[in-house]
Amino acid sequence: MNFYSKLLINTRNLLIIMPLAACGGGGGGGGGGGEAVAATAPDTPSAGSPAGSAEPETQRMAIDKSFSLVKTDTVSLSVDLSARPHTEGYVSLCHWKDPVNPVALNYEDCLTRGRVSGGYFETDISVPPHVTSLGAAVWFFDESLRPLTVSFERSEWQDGQLLIY
Repeated sequence: MNFYSKLLINTRNLLIIMPLAACGGGGGGGGGGGEAVAATAPDTPSAGSPAGSAEPETQRMAIDKSFSLVKTDTVSLSVDLSARPHTEGYVSLCHWKDPVNPVALNYEDCLTRGRVSGGYFETDISVPPHVTSLGAAVWFFDESLRPLTVSFERSEWQDGQLLIY
């Protein structure tokens, strides 16, 4: 073996042993090598206290059976453009790029997309509770028509329906 091979092996061994030596060690404290530590049993409830008094309060909390743990609102999106000519298109329901100043939709963060066929489109979506506003855009296949954009606030979908007409 040449010098560099031996150095590499010794360095590897040292790197393996050093963490073990740093984590290992003795009986703590600064001295007196043979001290014994007495272990104590955890406190047990006295005969007069209820057996479950040490459990956290949340385990005894009562929840009304009508309470729903669902964290989203289910909303029906309905598009009815049948009264307009050239109603074939594509609808997107998305978050705004800037919720404070809703000017442009974030098409990379949409809750649903779909084809408006014959002037109609309908779907159910789940809206998380942190969402306070959404925007919808209907792009028509007839490129001479401008897209139809609509803004929705949370109060508007509390009844479970969003309408575009």
